[in-house]
Amino acid sequence: MNNSILSEFRNSIRRIERFLFASIKDDGTCCGVTFNECHILMEIDKNRKIVMKDLAGTLGMDKSIISRSIEGMVRNDLISREELTDDRRKKNIVLTGNGKKKADSINQYMNSKYSELFSSMNESEVEKVIESAKILADLFDKWALLTEKSECCRGGNNDCCN
Repeated sequence: MNNSILSEFRNSIRRIERFLFASIKDDGTCCGVTFNECHILMEIDKNRKIVMKDLAGTLGMDKSIISRSIEGMVRNDLISREELTDDRRKKNIVLTGNGKKKADSINQYMNSKYSELFSSMNESEVEKVIESAKILADLFDKWALLTEKSECCRGGNNDCCN
């Protein structure tokens, strides 16, 4: 593929990253929960229940990070654990009533933010952006499954990863 096209793509991704990181930094938290807790809530809300291993895989997070986040979320009455009848060692993670309320408020807040973002576009343009975002997200998911972090970026050598 042409290097100028790849460079343009990388530049666009960096601009998106800067926007997303700035909006996260400005909010500080996601409706009163941490960034990781927000993603955990959204994933449980989408699936209704999920085991920790699947949650860690879906979010691309280390199980220890997920476990620590879950402990705090259980203490804060946002989620609970339910034993599986066929395997007592595994537990489904589900939203509590408070967790569902928090997930609903996050969804409402984020929907209003993205509605504002799309307000200057017509419906056809919005559909194109959403379809492109789906394609890109799927592509990144496939890429993550197929590759490990590039050799040049391991051990803190980021010279080639700019």
